[in-house]
Parts: sequence; C-alpha cells; structure tokens
Amino acid sequence: MTDSARNTQETAKIVAEYQRLITDTAGAVSGHGPDTLRWIRIAPENSTDWMNISGIFGQNCWFAFHKDAPKNLQINIEGSKKGNSVDDVFVILGDVKGKVSLAVPGRGASIVIGDCGRPFNLVLRAATRSRVVIGDGTTIGGANIMAARGSLVIGRDCLLSREISLISALDHGVLDLGGETPRFVPNKSDMIVGDHVWLGYNSHLVGGATIGDGAILAAHSVLAGKLDHNCVAVGNPATIKKRNTTWSRYAEKLDDETVAYLARLNSSVTEMTISRQVDELKG
Repeated sequence: MTDSARNTQETAKIVAEYQRLITDTAGAVSGHGPDTLRWIRIAPENSTDWMNISGIFGQNCWFAFHKDAPKNLQINIEGSKKGNSVDDVFVILGDVKGKVSLAVPGRGASIVIGDCGRPFNLVLRAATRSRVVIGDGTTIGGANIMAARGSLVIGRDCLLSREISLISALDHGVLDLGGETPRFVPNKSDMIVGDHVWLGYNSHLVGGATIGDGAILAAHSVLAGKLDHNCVAVGNPATIKKRNTTWSRYAEKLDDETVAYLARLNSSVTEMTISRQVDELKG
C-alpha cells in the first residue's frame, strides 16, 4: 500500500469514528463538516503553542478539533505516566474558548466536547473505557470531572459555576470484607446531566447522579441520586425544594437559549409569546 493510499484509508477511519461519536451524543453535540474539522495524532511530538501533549500514547489515539479552536483555547492532554502506553483514545473539541486539561490514563476513552463559549475552564480525567460528552453551548466557570468504565454526559446549554465536581466512578477498587473472602464492590455507574441545567457554586455530583432538563442544583449541594426536570434542589444530600422552576442566564431578561428551551417545553407557545409575557411581567 502506498503512503497516499494509507493516508486516505486512515483519514476515512478517523472521519467515520468522528461521525459515530457525534451521532452517539444524541444531538447534544452537533459536530462539524470536513471543511472546519482538523485532526492530529495524540503524541508529545505534536505539541504546539496552544496544545501540550505529554505521557505515553500508543495506537489509534486521535484529537479532532474545530479549525478555530487554536485561536481561543489552551489545552493539555496527558497520557500514561507509567511504562504502558494508552491506546484507542479519541478526543473531539468543537469551537471551545478557554482552558482544558485532559488526563487519559487508560485505554478506550472517548471525550466529545461541543461548541462552548466563555467561560470554559475544565479539568477532566477520563480513565479506562470512559465516555464523556459535554453538549453545545455549555459554559464552565471551573469544574473537575472524573469518569471511568462508564458514561458521563452533560447536555446542551448548561451552566456550571465554579468549584464544581462530577465524579461518576473511582480509579481505585473498593473491597467488601463482609463475606468469607474479600470481593470487589461494583464501581461502574453512568452520570447524566440534562439540557439547560444550572449547577451552582461548589456543588457536587457523585456516583450515578442524574439531573433532568432545566433543573437547578443550588450552591454547596451534593447529589448522588436522581433530580427531576425543572426543579430546584438544595443541601447535602440534595432534596427538591421547588418544582416547575427553571433559570435564565440573565437576572431580569431571557437569553435566547432559555427562550428556545421554554418553547420546547410547550410546543403551542412560540418564542415571541414567551418574550412578550416576560416583558409584561416586568411592567
């Protein structure tokens, strides 16, 4: 096989995997066409002024990104620090503006981050066989995410404040000593954060936490279970304090994304109607 044929075949495989991962987000990430997509092999020698790659990466490790990402992004990608290389890693970034630090110590991880505006300040550890998705329009003031052996999905148009943590699984094993012999406690869980969710300052999600669309998790709250859509939860453990409630990015007016979300809740209500009702409430 010639170098040209090999490169063509490799490109086809990368594009096919990109499209598969975008499709698997079920609309959370819209993705981009070939004209705006760039990709490189994840390897330290491919570091640039906006992207630092360190650690040991092996076969089939790729980073696909929007062509404008280098203008507004600083990213660190760290592989294995030990003797074994990390294989089968695919990282996708849309038009992201901010700082991203990725640690990928295990094989088989996929990370898909959509078109996200400022602020975006993320530290993410994606261990063995983890799948992480962050939807279009989501902003992050400061978050630490840990995932392993499962999926962690954050929907579209979410607002993560500062000092946020989402920990869906641990890197280390937990042993049950209650039986005749020690046994490992299952340590795999999926975490799902719906669309248009607000995670308040210093709030935390652990285990298999699930949050419905439009919900608010108040500052300093801890959620390990399920939170319904369009409600407010407070405390540790977080409990629902108010239902039929959602949020807007502005204190006294609706942003476009919130208007669109409200329209989706009730298909008979147009975006113009919602805007007019809000104006009337404001007097």
